Amino acid sequence: MTTIEWTDHTLNPLVGCTKTRAKGAKQSGCEHCYAARASKSGRLQQFPQYHGVVDREGNWTGQVNFVPEQLEKLFRFRKPTRVFMPSMSDPFHPAVKDEWLDQIFAAIALNPKAIVQMLTKRPARMRDYFRTAKNRIRIAAVDMGRSTSNTDQGVLAEIESCQWDWPLPNLWLGVSVENQQAADERIPLLLQTPAAVRFLSCEPLLEAVDISGFLNSRNRSKSIVKSTFWTIIGGESGPGARPFYLEWARSLIQQCRDAEVPVFLKQIGSNPMHYQNSLVDKPGTPPWMLVEYLGYQGRGMRDRKGGDIQEWPEDMRVREFPDFSCEVISIERSEK
Repeated sequence: MTTIEWTDHTLNPLVGCTKTRAKGAKQSGCEHCYAARASKSGRLQQFPQYHGVVDREGNWTGQVNFVPEQLEKLFRFRKPTRVFMPSMSDPFHPAVKDEWLDQIFAAIALNPKAIVQMLTKRPARMRDYFRTAKNRIRIAAVDMGRSTSNTDQGVLAEIESCQWDWPLPNLWLGVSVENQQAADERIPLLLQTPAAVRFLSCEPLLEAVDISGFLNSRNRSKSIVKSTFWTIIGGESGPGARPFYLEWARSLIQQCRDAEVPVFLKQIGSNPMHYQNSLVDKPGTPPWMLVEYLGYQGRGMRDRKGGDIQEWPEDMRVREFPDFSCEVISIERSEK
């Protein structure tokens, strides 16, 4: 299980990373990396896969460890389940070997009920990997399926006979978009990568971002395989959280509305703000939402991460998921 609102489970067949930023960007979404902070903790250091991935100060060392036994958990799902994988690494980090990726995607291919959500800040490698990986993944899936006792034999037979779906229908591929430079650099590469669902994780959102040009149907139709889109939005949480202006989120929500793209506001972060003289909320809303209150560092909220939908302005209470027929499924909106 997990506390991440847009998924059901997390799995970590890869552990370790390094910080990165988009070219020309003044800020990086990696600056306050929760995964590096957690990897240093005693709770995780008791597991061998976390050894060597962070130094004593909690900084990534660049070492990435492959944990193949984690893939066995994918075979346990008996009903459709969203799985964020990996949450403690970037799957397309340069230290990740293609052979490891082949094993990971083979396990995904063998388990269509696991809807795997995979996120990267390195989409150039992701695009290049998938250009040549299909047959390697099929071979790895056949070997894995034949050696695993609880393999679905029907799924294995389809892969063995080359009658399997490609791109994998249960694989959602996404890129992190924390600022405009990241959007301009990463989204075009995502569009060049085959995927059943492509998504943007605009978290931590660090500035106003215009993604409308990438979301409209004309641009999406130019991608290799037409797929559904999805956008996640969130403010930064934790120690030293940077400001998250509600107007940034409102703009992205409207851009998605205009493009008929499902959108999911995960959290408003630990430091939500309004632009000065903004008149967007009604009198009587909680004090941290008032015009004259421009920042509060989490004071007064029940959820320190700003993830309680009841503490948001009503027009921002939107949590939608895509489905495979490219229709919007609304899970939570304006709950009362």
